[in-house]
Amino acid sequence: MKKQVQLLLEERSELEAALVEKEKLITESRSKLQHSGQADKANSQLTDALAHMKQQSAHDHDVLKQVQQRVSELQTENGVLKDKLVLKEKADSEAEMPPRPARRMIAMYDYDPRQLSPNPDSDAELAFRTGDLLLVYGDMDEDGFFDGQRERDGARGLVPSNFLRPLHDEEGRRSKHEPRTRRT
Repeated sequence: MKKQVQLLLEERSELEAALVEKEKLITESRSKLQHSGQADKANSQLTDALAHMKQQSAHDHDVLKQVQQRVSELQTENGVLKDKLVLKEKADSEAEMPPRPARRMIAMYDYDPRQLSPNPDSDAELAFRTGDLLLVYGDMDEDGFFDGQRERDGARGLVPSNFLRPLHDEEGRRSKHEPRTRRT
């Protein structure tokens, strides 16, 4: 794509240089002919040549506009392709990261979203009781809530992080808050 842009810019420069050279030749020829006595005939020929040159110049100007438009289009396409590449690389890197495993938490307090939720729309939140075991998925959101699931019935919803404690610490030891099971 850069090569195409470079070629178009080089063509533009060549057209501009040729136009300047043609105008210089016409001026020199007009000067020489006026001194040689054939001014009227030469002036007519020069006028015709100048009219032709102006037509050619208008055509060259149109070509130059097309080249500039194509360069602009290629630059836009290049920008779009770069944006798509960045998004693809980001998606690829995120796809390579394994999802965070669910973590077991224990409810430290009763939570009824209809009564305790700070959010105006609490329908997406999950109620639970003290001692309930919950699985939380992913990271905490900006409001301090996890995506959670009650183990006893599989119900899912948002759960407030400040009502929960990890069931195990980082080394896998049972938390002091974990309920003990009775051995029979």
